[in-house]
Amino acid sequence: MCRKNVDESLEDAIANQRDVDPMVKQRGAFLACQNNNSSKKWIAPPEGIIKLNADASLCNDGCNGLGVVARNREAEVIFCATRRVRAFWLPEIAECKALVMALRLGRRYGCANIIIEMDCKLLVDRLSKEAIYHTYLDSFAVGFFNSLLWSHVKRDGNCVAHHLASLVPFGVEQI
Repeated sequence: MCRKNVDESLEDAIANQRDVDPMVKQRGAFLACQNNNSSKKWIAPPEGIIKLNADASLCNDGCNGLGVVARNREAEVIFCATRRVRAFWLPEIAECKALVMALRLGRRYGCANIIIEMDCKLLVDRLSKEAIYHTYLDSFAVGFFNSLLWSHVKRDGNCVAHHLASLVPFGVEQI
């Protein structure tokens, strides 16, 4: 499958939350929510896990910023990225785009065990609840990650990703 089709499949999975892969059902839950308590600060992941914080920023003039930062147990930055796009997206769509960017970068840099942490509670809750039903996202992600957890953090705990989302000139992705 070419990269474009893989990326489109990932975006489709997040947008539609379809349940289509019976093999994932046989494997058991792949995606899970880290916990229900939303922290006000960034908390280091367990040893051997990379935490990817993702966020989006919106402007009234039709520009959207995406930001991702990956850190390990010692809070060392593994990679970070920022991108600005001209588009009129709803906030939830922009957050989904930031999530897609985080998953793509995690895959690109070979992160096997990840926690995706965002300040969009609506998205984290939806993905966590849908994880129980083994969505199409499970079947896509199971090929790239050994484990994938969702975590909600309040805005203060996601400030690095948020600031990255506000930085870059149009059409340029910086990693």
